[in-house]
Amino acid sequence: MPITEFATLEVLGLPTDNSPSITQPPLIDHLRLVAEKQSAVSGYPVLFFESLSPTPRSTFYLVSGWGSVEAHYEWIQSQTNQELLVLLKDFIGVKGLAHVDVDFDEM
Repeated sequence: MPITEFATLEVLGLPTDNSPSITQPPLIDHLRLVAEKQSAVSGYPVLFFESLSPTPRSTFYLVSGWGSVEAHYEWIQSQTNQELLVLLKDFIGVKGLAHVDVDFDEM
């Protein structure tokens, strides 16, 4: 059954800026790579939304679709995803992850 992935993430900080944002290099380039690799596996686009609410760290969200929860967990364990997590470890932190019983294509 198709589901929607909803991840809450935070920017940990970039060495060149006191108010980090997902639009700053090199993070934006890393997120584009994540979107490209994940979309190739899931068949769904990966969307990022940055919160406009003032917080000590920039909060943003990843929203995407999967054919099933199991398919998403297979991706999480995959070597490609693990390599992407290593690339991102100094840039973002995961605050939460939810699987929503909504077909991404119908949102």
